[in-house]
Amino acid sequence: MMLAFMYDMLLGGISESLLLARVLDTVVGVGIGLAVSALVFPKRTRDKITDTSVEYVAALKEFVHTYLHRFTKQYAFANLADKGMELEKKLKQLHVDSDPIIKGFVGRSRLQQFLTVFTAINYYAKHLVASSTRNEAFYKEAEFHGVVKEVEEKVASNFTQLEKALRGERGTYVYTLEDVRQKIEQSLDYFDTSVQSRNLQHLQLLHNIYYVWKINQSVVHLAKELGAEEISSED
Repeated sequence: MMLAFMYDMLLGGISESLLLARVLDTVVGVGIGLAVSALVFPKRTRDKITDTSVEYVAALKEFVHTYLHRFTKQYAFANLADKGMELEKKLKQLHVDSDPIIKGFVGRSRLQQFLTVFTAINYYAKHLVASSTRNEAFYKEAEFHGVVKEVEEKVASNFTQLEKALRGERGTYVYTLEDVRQKIEQSLDYFDTSVQSRNLQHLQLLHNIYYVWKINQSVVHLAKELGAEEISSED
């Protein structure tokens, strides 16, 4: 209204040509705004969520590898505190990126479920941080090396497959690892006193990788929700 009064006072009213110029100015302004949003800020919210999720999974892959590595490499350094803080930061960023959709309606429910699973994974990872600082967990027997290596390879593969599924790739697959866990548990013989030391190592191994199982279960769940096929580790 003030601008209208000024035009009236200074120019004696608003002519059709001046009105047309104002409309053109508005259209040009809208065009510039669209160009900036398309070129300077090209990422959509869902693209940002995908990128942050993939970064989190990649960091988690390195985190779990470092944790499992100490079981087969003597004197392997496994201070996971810094890596745990990095995971925490990426999870917070994922929540920030997801906030616009969470406050909306489209896709809100499914995204909330995914965030809940990622939060659970971060909780399990914190337990691995605490476990890595307790004592040296190097296993000398080749049998234990084989089990840990199999777990490490299959979990790493699951992380890679989840990254692909998050990017929308098809034909992904994940390992449940339940058969590996059952194999360790079934090898225990509580009634044979001659293998008590071996049983103790088995129990220690099961305890040390308990939260690795939990993380893997969460990864399998996320990947299956995104269309991945679930297979056993023997396939």
